[in-house]
Amino acid sequence: MPFVGSGGSPATGGHYKLLRDRTRLILAVRGTETDSLIDWLTNAVVQTTQTGPYLGAHTGFAAAAQSLIDDIRTDVDAQLALGASGLVVVGHSLGGAVGQLLAHRLEGLGYPVERVVTFGAPAAGRSTWSSVYLNMNSRTHGFQDHRDLVVCLPPDQVVWTHNGRPS
Repeated sequence: MPFVGSGGSPATGGHYKLLRDRTRLILAVRGTETDSLIDWLTNAVVQTTQTGPYLGAHTGFAAAAQSLIDDIRTDVDAQLALGASGLVVVGHSLGGAVGQLLAHRLEGLGYPVERVVTFGAPAAGRSTWSSVYLNMNSRTHGFQDHRDLVVCLPPDQVVWTHNGRPS
């Protein structure tokens, strides 16, 4: 499966790769790099957005998603013009949370998001975000290991909500 696009934002640490088989696109969003101060700062912002397309989402994750969305749209548009017909978003850790935000935004912009798959992702937002994300829940699968600290973040799990179906 060849890479057909990639991008990143030095300001937020967000990075993605776009892959393609004959008809389907896979948008892979990178998780935290252990030696990246920017990634750790993105993770540490535990406020939520109050307006916009990521309403109720973790501010750091929303900033990372917003920093990538234009480049992703350019890459996906090019592939859709060449016959691609579906989009699957995947991500690990930070990339799983940012991937959820990107998937929701892309679908809202009319892109054919089929599924979201996360591995060891923290909660992407609070209950307000979960309400915004509701239409994506049945297509979202979150793989979690109960011994993984990341899936317990942010620390106040009463307020922060995981989306989709845990696996």
